[in-house]
Amino acid sequence: MKIFLDGIVYSIQNFGGISVYFNELIRTLENESCKFQITTYNDKKQNPLPSNSEVTENCRLLERYRNCKINSNEFDIFHSTYYRNPEDRKIKKVVTVHDFVYEHYNNGLRKFVHSYQKFSSIRNADRIICISEATKKDLLHFLPDIDESLIDVIYNGVSNAYHPDNIANSEGQPFLLFIGARGGYKNFQAVAKSLEYLKDFKLICVGGGKLSESDLSDLPSSIQDRIEHAGFLSEEAINHLYNQAFCLVYPSSYEGFGIPVAEAMQAGCPVVVSQCEAVIEVGQESLTVVETLDSFEFAKGVEKLFDAEYRQEKIRSGLILSKKYDWRKTHQHTLDVYRKALGQSSSSY
Repeated sequence: MKIFLDGIVYSIQNFGGISVYFNELIRTLENESCKFQITTYNDKKQNPLPSNSEVTENCRLLERYRNCKINSNEFDIFHSTYYRNPEDRKIKKVVTVHDFVYEHYNNGLRKFVHSYQKFSSIRNADRIICISEATKKDLLHFLPDIDESLIDVIYNGVSNAYHPDNIANSEGQPFLLFIGARGGYKNFQAVAKSLEYLKDFKLICVGGGKLSESDLSDLPSSIQDRIEHAGFLSEEAINHLYNQAFCLVYPSSYEGFGIPVAEAMQAGCPVVVSQCEAVIEVGQESLTVVETLDSFEFAKGVEKLFDAEYRQEKIRSGLILSKKYDWRKTHQHTLDVYRKALGQSSSSY
């Protein structure tokens, strides 16, 4: 079995969950000594995991929207990092579907172009991977013509960098931790305003760019100085914050999976979330779920963790549950999907 990975995502994003997903797949393929090629382009914004199997090609005009050049006589499986089809349609095609953010939250030409390409990739696939049951449900909602038997749900993994490090919570001012983008459906404002009711807490943000005027302008001036941005940090530094934080607050209304939630669970950090189907699927009983997107309700959710017994039970269940989110397991199952596409039997491991 020889696999062609179309590395177009490395030309699209500087960093993100999709590139992490494919970096871990490359690591698995290298460890399995599989025959594969990851093709990237000379306009790439980031490099994939270092590999002797990387081939860099010149980028054509509008490369990300064009069919990928490939010869089916050289490869058995085509797996694009971002919803492209191969020029040679005889090759077996696998697509990973991460979410339907565009379909839920965008409009106009941008949504049309994205969805047209994405739906074409899904419809032309021999096998489809969804990263959660919630994402599969969305797929069948937007594309009811898809044969459900072609879909495999394979959860994302979590880096081994995240773990309890047996340090006490921060000796300074206790803090809530917010990870990732802050706009729109991420509902940053709801959590930020909860500081009005959590007088002893500050809020530390990681990633998502520097705090902007729009992030802070609608917040009472009395809490603005209790909101900090820690920048873009290494996994080790984020793990340290997970271990020091009172909890991770993750108020997003929509996710395909919610990797920070699984990271926090693996690090022994309790998590307070909103009613988000995929996140609740991932975190299950380890989560403290806030019923409504309201700052007072978020504060009440955080306050539940003041109860030491309740807090320890959430941490304990999160540590147990996080063991199922393992990148090696994720991509062993991905190799099985490749075998299914080729009509081969699954491996045993």
